[in-house]
Amino acid sequence: MDQYDMLESRLSNALGMLAGIVKEKLDNYGIYYRMFTRIKSGASIRRKLASERYVENPERKINDLFGIRITLYYQDDVEAVQRIVENMMVNVRWKETDNDASTFDAQKNNGTFLLPGFVHKIVEPELKGMRIEPHLEIQIRTVLFEGWHEAEHDMRYKEMDLWEDFPKESRKLNSILATLEMCDQYMVTLLDDVGHDFYKSNNWGAMIKYKYRLKGLNGQLDERLEKVMNPDFAKQIFKWNKVDLVQLAMEKGIQQLDTNTIVYLVNERNLNTPDYIPEIREEYFAIRRSNSKRDIAREKNIVSLREENAFDVEVSIDCSKRSREEQFKEILRVVYEGWMVKELSHIFPEEFALPLHPVRKKTQGINCKLKYDVTALTMVMSLNHAGLDTPGKTWKLSLEVKKKGEDLVLHCKNYFLIPENAPTEVLPFSRPKVYQYLGRAVALCDIWNLTEEIREIKPEGLDEFWTFVENENRQFPVLLLSVPSAEEVTKEGSCYHNLVDYARNPKFPMLTNLMRKVGFVCHTYFVTGEAAEAVAERMGEEKEDFRNGVRFFKRGYHSGNSEHYQTFTEKEILEKPKDIYALRNKEPYLYQCVEGPDAMRHEMIQTVYEEILELAAPE
Repeated sequence: MDQYDMLESRLSNALGMLAGIVKEKLDNYGIYYRMFTRIKSGASIRRKLASERYVENPERKINDLFGIRITLYYQDDVEAVQRIVENMMVNVRWKETDNDASTFDAQKNNGTFLLPGFVHKIVEPELKGMRIEPHLEIQIRTVLFEGWHEAEHDMRYKEMDLWEDFPKESRKLNSILATLEMCDQYMVTLLDDVGHDFYKSNNWGAMIKYKYRLKGLNGQLDERLEKVMNPDFAKQIFKWNKVDLVQLAMEKGIQQLDTNTIVYLVNERNLNTPDYIPEIREEYFAIRRSNSKRDIAREKNIVSLREENAFDVEVSIDCSKRSREEQFKEILRVVYEGWMVKELSHIFPEEFALPLHPVRKKTQGINCKLKYDVTALTMVMSLNHAGLDTPGKTWKLSLEVKKKGEDLVLHCKNYFLIPENAPTEVLPFSRPKVYQYLGRAVALCDIWNLTEEIREIKPEGLDEFWTFVENENRQFPVLLLSVPSAEEVTKEGSCYHNLVDYARNPKFPMLTNLMRKVGFVCHTYFVTGEAAEAVAERMGEEKEDFRNGVRFFKRGYHSGNSEHYQTFTEKEILEKPKDIYALRNKEPYLYQCVEGPDAMRHEMIQTVYEEILELAAPE
C-alpha cells in the first residue's frame, strides 16, 4: 500500500482517459449530465482490506479502483445512458435496486467494467502484487437523487448503529426519496407536455428538443428537414422513446445523436412502407456532407498563432558600488548557477555542469542558449519551451546584457505564442524567476534602484522624490502608502498590515506578500507624520482625509495630470467591496474573493501588472 500511494499521477492520467471516453459519447448524444470521478484512496483500500469479507477471503480483490459518477437531469436518461456505457465497454455486472410497491430505498444503477486494453496496459504493471483488480465502476444517478444519496450515505449508511433507535426518522428520510422520485418523473412528464404543445403548433424542431431533451447544438433541427416533414410523421417521432432511439442509433453505428439524426432514424424505420419520405434521406445526407466539409476546415493541423507579451522591461545596472565588470560577472553567475542549473539540469544533467560555460542545447519542446563575452560585457540567454497550461502554447524568454554608453543595461522579455482561437488569458503577466533573482543579486535601476522592500520617504527627501516621480524616463509605477507610523505597517491586525500582508519569511524578514508580487517592477514607499501632510498639501488634498491612504503614480505622471494618478483614502480601503481577483502565481488557487485591505492589495498588484503589460505591448 505504500507503493500504491506513490501512483497517484499515473492513475490520475488513466482515469482522465476513461472519463474522456465516456464524456465524448455523452456529449455526442446530447445528454444533460454532470460527471464526477475518483480514484480509490490508499486509506479507503486499507479499510476495505481490513473488513471481514476480505480478511476471510485472502484471494478477494478490490475491483472498484476507478469510479465515474454520472448525474443526469432527467430520469428517462438513466436507462439510455446505461445502454450507452454498455455499448462502449465490456460489462462485468450491474447492481440495480428493484424496489417493490411498498418500499422506497436508494435506487442504484452501478456498473462494473473492464478497462480498455490500452488503459489496462498502463495500469496493470503498476499494481502488480497488490490485491487490486483494476476495474471501472460507473454509477448513474439523477441530480435530485444524487443530493439525497450523498446526505444519506454520510449521515445514515456510515452510521447505521446510531440510527437503530430512530425508525420513524429513518422512514421519513426514505419518504423524502419518494418525493424526489415523483419530482424526477414529473419533470419528464412536464417537458413531454411542452413538447406536445409544440407538436400541435407544427414546431417540429422544438418538439424534438423537448421530447428527447437534447443538449446544445444537438437540439437544433435543420430547416431543410423541417420543410419535408408532416404532422403524421412528427407524431411518430413524438410517440417513440429515448431508450429505443439510442439503441437503434448505436446499432447503426451513428456517432452523434441530434435532432436531424432522430428524424432520419424514424424515417428509416418506415423504409419500404407508405410512410417513408425519400426527401428526408436525401436532405439528411446533404446536411452531413456540408457539415463534414466544415469539420475538415476546422480540423486543419496548421493554425495561425498570436503573440502575447507577458513581460518586457529594460533597466540599467547600478555600478556605483561595484564596477561594471564585477556586476557583469555576478549577472553571469546568477543566470547560469542560480537559475539555468537550478531549472534545467534535471533535463540536461551533463550540459549544466560547473564551471560556467556557453550553452546551446535543443531537445523535444525545449531550446536553450547562453552566449557571453566577458571582455565586451555582453550576454544573451534564451529559453523556448512548451507551456503545459494551454494546448499549443509556447513560451519564449530572452535576457540580454550589454553596454549602453557608460551604463550596463539589462533587457528581459517574456512572451508566449498561442493558437489564434485560444481563449484570452485572465492576466497574462509573467515576471521570470531569473529577473527576480537578478534583482536580489545586482542593483536594477529605473531612475532609482528597484527592491523588494517598502522604503520610507523622510520629509527632507520629498523634493528628490517628486523629481523622481515626475521624471519622464521613469518606466515603473510608484506606490506610496501614507501611514500613521512605521510600527503601524507591521502591526498585525491593522489596516496597513493587511494591505501589505507581511510574509513570515526568515530569509527576508521585511519582504511582504505585496512586494513578493511587485518587487523589482514597482517602486513602493511609505510616508508618515509631517511627510504625509506635505504630500497631501502637494496633491491639493485634505490632510485629514488623505493622511492615511494609498497613492498610485503611473508612468508619465506630472503635476496636474490626474489621468496617471490614483488615490485611495483609509475609508475607501477599509470599505472596499468584496470582489474576485485573479491569482496568477498562487497555486492551487486561481481566484480569491476578498474585501477591504485584502481586496485593495490585490487591486494594487493587478494595477501594477497592467502597467507592466502596457509597457510590454508592441507599439
